[in-house]
Amino acid sequence: MKAVAILLAGLLVGPSAAVAADEIATAREACTDKESQTEMNLCTRDLHQKVDAELKRTYDAVLARATSKVDKANLRGAQRAWTTYLTKQCAFTAAGVEGGSAHATIFNLCALDLTELRLQELAYYLTCEEGDLSCPYPANR
Repeated sequence: MKAVAILLAGLLVGPSAAVAADEIATAREACTDKESQTEMNLCTRDLHQKVDAELKRTYDAVLARATSKVDKANLRGAQRAWTTYLTKQCAFTAAGVEGGSAHATIFNLCALDLTELRLQELAYYLTCEEGDLSCPYPANR
């Protein structure tokens, strides 16, 4: 577990999304290489929670950048919808092992994958630049 925590320290302060993705992949592999299913369940849960905490920080930063009430409401609504999607999608993904010891690991890995993708989506809004038409609040403003 210490190895996962050390790897994630780089995620939280890492210089690029590619490095962070590599660190998450390495930590994920460390979790799935654990000796017991219980260790895998706990490790994947902890890893997802750490990436989710980074997602929350990124979401808050994007929300703070939005100046329009409508934009803030749209972002909040999108995040709520995404959270519902994650829960239902991962329940479906893990349905094949429902009731089994691997259920938590499969659910957690699905949640980790979706959270990592959402983190990348939101992080884009913190770095996009003026002139990018899909960038509502450019970083260089």
